Amino acid sequence: MAEQTLIARLRAHARTLLGALRTVPRGIWLKLAGLVLIVLTGTALIAFTPLGDYFTWENIQATLDQIGAQWWAPIVFILLFIISAAIAIPPSPLVMAGGAVFGIALGTLWNVIGLFLGALIAYIIGRSLGRDFIAHIAGESLKKAEAVFDQRGFWPLVQARFLPMPFAFMNYGAALAGVKPVQYLITTILGLLPTTLMHTTFASMVVRAEGGDAKAWWSLAWGIAFVGVGVLTNLPTLRAELRRRKRKKEMREESERVVSETAD
Repeated sequence: MAEQTLIARLRAHARTLLGALRTVPRGIWLKLAGLVLIVLTGTALIAFTPLGDYFTWENIQATLDQIGAQWWAPIVFILLFIISAAIAIPPSPLVMAGGAVFGIALGTLWNVIGLFLGALIAYIIGRSLGRDFIAHIAGESLKKAEAVFDQRGFWPLVQARFLPMPFAFMNYGAALAGVKPVQYLITTILGLLPTTLMHTTFASMVVRAEGGDAKAWWSLAWGIAFVGVGVLTNLPTLRAELRRRKRKKEMREESERVVSETAD
């Protein structure tokens, strides 16, 4: 009986979804197709063109070393972040190259600016081209999702930036899921700062290691990055647990006080 009920519900949801898809205006379909094309562009470039072989930490570092003395080098570097984020190319090689070429301080600065602007552009593209489709299909469910993000989504969104999730998935996913612009911007910068600092420091330490010290620096840098990401990932959970225990303690003390007053 339960299985039949579940199947009936699934069929009802499928009919509702198909009905909604049939009523999607042509203009919304065209915008969605544009979004899909933009996102797939990066995958196609990496998989089927020489860019896939070039887009490595070492090659990007070599290019930056050649133009590093030019005043416009950071601008070109940041533009690479923006373009790669828009077409869903992973930014990790750029982050590592930034630490290797510019050092810890400037490398972190340019990396954070590039990642943030790239995330912003991807969010704008996703919201402009895909949000109407999601709103048409989801309807009231999208409003409910927005309400959930407004009330309880802040720290989970920050925490998600610490996880090894695709950069494009985070950016476009937030745009389609109904995360509002201000919340997206704040949680993005808070999530990017610590992880970018760690990865930039890692790259800077490794590239400056010489001879027999290189292996030791690799181990130390990876250890710092691993521990750092682990701590940052669990900070919101630890904070919530401490608050829960504090509330539980206060409730227990209040209960004991009431019992004591009643007994008196």
